[in-house]
Amino acid sequence: MAKGLLAAGFNYSMVDAGEFTDWSDTEHLPERQRCKGFINCVRWVGVDDPKVAIATYDLESHAVLHSPEYKAIARENLSPWSKRMTGKAQRLLRIEGEQLVPGDQVMKGATKNLMIFACNVKPEMQAEVRKWYAEEHIPNLSKVSGVASARFFSSNAGTHNHIALYEIDKPETCATAEWKAAAFTDWTKKMVPHLGDVLRVTQPDCVVSTYPAYAPIIKELFRDHAEKPFRLVTIVTDSISVNAAWYRAPSDAFVVANRPTAAVLGVAGVQPDISPSTEKAGMKWDNCKLDGRISWLLGGRTSGGRENSLAAEQGIRRATSLG
Repeated sequence: MAKGLLAAGFNYSMVDAGEFTDWSDTEHLPERQRCKGFINCVRWVGVDDPKVAIATYDLESHAVLHSPEYKAIARENLSPWSKRMTGKAQRLLRIEGEQLVPGDQVMKGATKNLMIFACNVKPEMQAEVRKWYAEEHIPNLSKVSGVASARFFSSNAGTHNHIALYEIDKPETCATAEWKAAAFTDWTKKMVPHLGDVLRVTQPDCVVSTYPAYAPIIKELFRDHAEKPFRLVTIVTDSISVNAAWYRAPSDAFVVANRPTAAVLGVAGVQPDISPSTEKAGMKWDNCKLDGRISWLLGGRTSGGRENSLAAEQGIRRATSLG
């Protein structure tokens, strides 16, 4: 019986795909499969983004993660290959969970698709959210055609404190009328506002910022990467009199309101690219179209020092799928 869960997810767009697969399939997963208390080890690849990989491990209990055998291959004792691969990839998810619903079910392995929903729930709402999952949400979705299993876990360590795993016959199962009727009830509508930091397993194609403090944070977060896995577009909301904070950190494009403002950025070294149809200025705009998956970073003047800086960094990590 499986009462525990370990789940870890990465975006490995900055890593050679072949090497990542070799590492995962020939070292990392087999190493854990041999560890006492690990029931199964499965690697999943994103449907929308094949550069996203999530590994799930059913455990006899959560205590397995504190055993000497597991500690010998984890964290500071990771192999050199594991340290190199995880250091280059972007972590999306880590869950060290206890199964709440149904309670001790092992992944059935009857399908080749898994739908994952991870979130953070504030302490004061956890009892109600868990009651909803136990009494309605998991039982309802378990009965949907094409669903082989539905399980719900809590976690005291990692990126999210709750996760639900659904074995489904095909990705389209989650879009059927039957699924929607089972999932989107009146009780669900009351609970959704309390599900925070919902996992997005797709990397945005473009990040749009309207605040000068965000580009430096992005530069710092991705300092160890050869390049960002998305385009950064900064919309400068100052006009004519432009604070230097807007252009101190690089952006793939700067969008400004008028030619005088473009001239200010030009003096600072930003080469303008004027669109003849709109006469709006930007830099290399043809390479930074607003299409695909877009994350918006909106902000304004605040006070609060380091506390606000940390809050901004956490928000950017979620928006860019970095953390």
